[in-house]
Amino acid sequence: MSPAANLFDAMPRREWQKRCYNLFFLCSVILATAFKDKFNNAGEMHQRLCSYLQYDPSSEKLISCFRGSFKTTYILGFVVWKFIWSLILHKNVALCYNTASKENAEALMIDFQTIVEECEDLHAIFPFIPNKRGQFKRFNKSRVEYKWFKFHVSSLDTRQVSRHYDIIINDDLVNDDNSASDIERERVKRKWRFQQSILTMYAKLKVGLVIEVGTPYHNNDLMSFLMNKCRFYSKFIQPYKNEDGSLALPEVYCQEDFDKILEKQGKTIFSTQYELKTTYDHDKILTENNVIRYNVRPANYIRKFIVDPGGSDPKLNTPTGIIGVDYSSDGKIYQFYEYKDWITSPRLITVLREIRELYDPDDIFVEREKYSITIADTIDHFSLNLDFSFVGTGGMPKEKRNIRAKPFFETRRWLFHESIKMTIEDLGEWPDCVHKELPDCVGYAVDPQVMEFPKRGQGRTDEYNVNVPSDFEAEINAMLASRGSHRGADDAYF
Repeated sequence: MSPAANLFDAMPRREWQKRCYNLFFLCSVILATAFKDKFNNAGEMHQRLCSYLQYDPSSEKLISCFRGSFKTTYILGFVVWKFIWSLILHKNVALCYNTASKENAEALMIDFQTIVEECEDLHAIFPFIPNKRGQFKRFNKSRVEYKWFKFHVSSLDTRQVSRHYDIIINDDLVNDDNSASDIERERVKRKWRFQQSILTMYAKLKVGLVIEVGTPYHNNDLMSFLMNKCRFYSKFIQPYKNEDGSLALPEVYCQEDFDKILEKQGKTIFSTQYELKTTYDHDKILTENNVIRYNVRPANYIRKFIVDPGGSDPKLNTPTGIIGVDYSSDGKIYQFYEYKDWITSPRLITVLREIRELYDPDDIFVEREKYSITIADTIDHFSLNLDFSFVGTGGMPKEKRNIRAKPFFETRRWLFHESIKMTIEDLGEWPDCVHKELPDCVGYAVDPQVMEFPKRGQGRTDEYNVNVPSDFEAEINAMLASRGSHRGADDAYF
């Protein structure tokens, strides 16, 4: 509808002004004409974000969206919207935009000034908005002030003495630099706490608004604290996928884009930046640093498979999980097999028969539950020679049982074949992984009723002298003392 002269062929100025009261309309229709790269490709997610900014009644708001969602662009639109209606209503507004770096703060101010000076459609609809710097009380790289409106930008390094605002927007206070260490994370939190004294907020008079915007980087950083522990905030949380699995911003991205990012960043960083998940380190079973790969099989080993049965309908059941491991005479566990899928009982029986034929395990353990007992009855009915054993929880919660595997990873006693991917991913996301079947299998693999190491062919060499907790070493030695028969290195492996 640009140039501006053609606007009123569509509808009169008064109607345009009414339409612009809607923040999403202002951003996607009017402000988009001031830039080539901003407010374009607006989607349903942005419409919901604008509605949240404009209509949510809370005085403390939290916005966390995945990287590349253009959330800061719509924060800029919100500032312009506040500017317009401050002038229309003759209402005092003192707004501060605060971010981690001075450069980013000044960049947003430049964008705001570009809109004020160059957006022809905006001035055509609202002719009372000044478009020359000399008309403003202040107009520089950190401050714009005009009549009832005061807009300042600042960073974590800005001194906030004698400054008071009724609206504060904290945008990306957390970044990859200041989230890397405990000292830096605490410094950001301390700055944020001191900031509370410059915000004019009276709940009774409905005065004051704070908007926290950002993406978590670490489970102990400021954004994670606000997302998980601050109950006073209303929250707009938008990962890259919606709850139904669809992309949140299909107007811009396709799944291939995120697959490439995941491959480059790794699961841990991708999980925080795009899925907005922050798993606490002490809850993780496996970290990236503890993923040890191997290519050469152990000389002596006992081979076992662990099965956590599931169902066949992804909408109603959990999948079946299976892992295959070799217990070596050096006290290590080598995982060479994984399987996860929604399958019927007959199909699971077929899979178990294939495992018997291809891998010749010493034993197969199936988790004891109603579903697995049904499978056992089916196997018995068809007289199938699968020879498997049941394994149960013994009353121990799976969270406690599975965490027993953690010392094996921390002491490099659990090794993964290069083909193992799903198990590593699920363990890395624990306890927030979508499906827990493979971690459950890992938990059973280190259970005393399953774990069995063969007789050592030779004494321990320096290669295997690993410093481990005394109680863990004692547990391993106890398992080795009750060793069983062993395989030779020439046995079938893959």
